[in-house]
Amino acid sequence: MKRNRMIWLMCGFILAVTLSLIWLPVLRLEEAQAEDGQINRVRTFHCHNSAVSGRYSYHLTGSLAGVGPVAVIGSFTQNYDGSFVGQHSAISFNGQIVQNLPYSGTFSLGSDCVATGSFTDATGLKVTFKYVVMDQGDELRFLNTDAGNVLSGVAKRVD
Repeated sequence: MKRNRMIWLMCGFILAVTLSLIWLPVLRLEEAQAEDGQINRVRTFHCHNSAVSGRYSYHLTGSLAGVGPVAVIGSFTQNYDGSFVGQHSAISFNGQIVQNLPYSGTFSLGSDCVATGSFTDATGLKVTFKYVVMDQGDELRFLNTDAGNVLSGVAKRVD
């Protein structure tokens, strides 16, 4: 009887040691990955200008009052101070193509991840917009807010 109890105690001890040797490295790996940001548990993201600073490429489509259908592609760089510069690489105004039109402007991002802003292009045209931040700043969804225009699209971070 004493011998059976001793065998069970030894088996239990060996099992406990084995399990700890198996699980301890796994737990440490999860801790290391969490420190490196590799585990996607609950990631906290705070909307502020520096969170969306960087270079983006975009595609917008819709229509402009008095013009008709419009499609735009280009890129811009936003700065933490709320300024940005960009260039429409190509714009199709109802089938008429305009290329390489630079612009600059400002934006303000709220804690609700909605930004408002405006820019003026090289022709002097002023445009107002709103965008919502998606995918922790890697994607921005735009909407032109000028009266009579229906223009929207997506910008994606490229750096």
